[in-house]
Amino acid sequence: STTTTTALTTAAPHTGQTDDLSVFVHRARFVELTPKEIKSMALHSNGIHLAIGRAGGSVEIWTQTTNVASSNVGWKRRCHFSGRKGTDVVKLAWWSLRYLVVALSDGTLTMLDRTTMSVVRSVDSYGGTIWDMALHRVVPETNKATVAKTNNQNKTTDGMQVDSDAEENDEDDEDDEDEDDEGSDREKSFPGSSNSDSSSSSDSEESDQEEEDKGDDEAPYIALACEDGTVRVFDVGDNMLSYNKSTPRGDARQLSVACHQDGDTIYAGSSDGLIRCYSRATSHVLFRVTVENYGREPTCVWCLKCLQDYTVISGDSLGHVQLWDGSQGTLLKSFSQHTADVTTLAVSANERTVFASGFDHKIVMLQRVQDMADVSSSGNSPHSALKEHGTTDP
Repeated sequence: STTTTTALTTAAPHTGQTDDLSVFVHRARFVELTPKEIKSMALHSNGIHLAIGRAGGSVEIWTQTTNVASSNVGWKRRCHFSGRKGTDVVKLAWWSLRYLVVALSDGTLTMLDRTTMSVVRSVDSYGGTIWDMALHRVVPETNKATVAKTNNQNKTTDGMQVDSDAEENDEDDEDDEDEDDEGSDREKSFPGSSNSDSSSSSDSEESDQEEEDKGDDEAPYIALACEDGTVRVFDVGDNMLSYNKSTPRGDARQLSVACHQDGDTIYAGSSDGLIRCYSRATSHVLFRVTVENYGREPTCVWCLKCLQDYTVISGDSLGHVQLWDGSQGTLLKSFSQHTADVTTLAVSANERTVFASGFDHKIVMLQRVQDMADVSSSGNSPHSALKEHGTTDP
């Protein structure tokens, strides 16, 4: 915007005399803001710091703010990292509160320092374009016990349902459940979390000291699904990224990857309709499963998630969300609420709720239900006892 001085000439009535008047004219020009599309988001385990990756390779860090007067919770952008032209952010992962790992579409794996928003490490994937990234880190014993307790309860009363939020009568109940879930999530201790209590902090410090003596299976690493059909494994640490190993090259590109907490099992979904289970120690394929394609071209497995009970959840180009037995490779259940590709999955910290979304703009919530009657009457394992109640269309 600019401010200029303009002289105006006016004539006085009856006298014919002219007066020169100087007035200030403020010219404002506004440029229409067109933010680039969001490609990936990653929320830190403390629930306060949110990383956003956009097209063009730029990364933003947002923090949660609270208005003391109105008690309203909002978000404010704190810092911004400019990317490189022609690149997109594929995946983000918090290594710690300070370091953020970024996978770019040009095959570059980068570590950013949140405090300075500068690149501290940048390495090539050696496998072409990166399609997905999964971070494996050691789970604290307290968190393992919490999830194990949940899984033991599921073995007797477990199932899953597709939850519908269409009616207003269910909104209050869902708000209560969300508050309970959020409260339970805050009570858990995660690596790098800043809101854990003193006892959990001391436990995490002891685990960090013992981590050097642990085997390679419990060492943190990053798995990349690459264009050349391989899964590339990189060692990760504070201010450190280094190439470790690679799986044998496949016939199709790897589109998705997920790591189990045991440190050795890696699952990868590809464009040829296969989900492969790899051993990180040997880099060999333990088994593979074929996703249904209905006699057409191979189904693309766009996203994968792995639970601690070895249940693998997949989302594919047919719009299916499927649950697999990750130890045997058998299909447990398939959901088809989506009408287009399912491209993203999210799992709650207690592993009782799964969210799925894709090209059809629907968000489907899968939630474990307690229905012992259905489990016993079906004659199937508790994992396969599922119910469908509809979909949620925002």
